[in-house]
Amino acid sequence: MRKLKGFTLIELLVVVAIIGILATVIVVNLANSQNRAKDAKVQAEVSQISNAAEVLKTINGGKLPATLVATTRAALTDTLIALFKDGTTQILPSGMKGPDGTSYNWVTNSGGTAYLVDGTLSAASGSWFECYTGKVCDTVTVEPTVAK
Repeated sequence: MRKLKGFTLIELLVVVAIIGILATVIVVNLANSQNRAKDAKVQAEVSQISNAAEVLKTINGGKLPATLVATTRAALTDTLIALFKDGTTQILPSGMKGPDGTSYNWVTNSGGTAYLVDGTLSAASGSWFECYTGKVCDTVTVEPTVAK
C-alpha cells in the first residue's frame, strides 16, 4: 500500500486560524499606533504654540501683543497664527491643525497676561490636550455623566 504525502484538512484549518488570529492582533495594534501618533502631533503643536506665546510675553514685558488677545474662545486659524511674530519673523508655521482637520483653540484674559490653547486628541481617547500660561500642559479627559 502506498502512503499519500500532504497535509490533512485539520492541519490546514489550524494554520489558517492561527494566521487569522495574528492578522487581527496586527490590525488592532496598527490602529492604536495611528491614534497615538495623531495624539503626539496634537501635543507637540499645542506645546509649540504655548512656547511661542511665552516668547512673545517675554519680549513684550509679560503681556501678549494686543493683536493676540482673544477673550472669547477662538479657532487658531492661519490668520491668528500669522500674528505670532517677533518683529517680522514668523514664529509659528501656517497650516497648524489637528489630525482631524479642526483648528486648535485659543483664549486669553483681557490684559493678555494669561492664555489657554488646546487641541482635541483622537476620538478613541475622548480627551484633549491643553497648555496655559507658564507652559503648563496636561491631558484633560471628560468623565461621562450618569443620569440620576
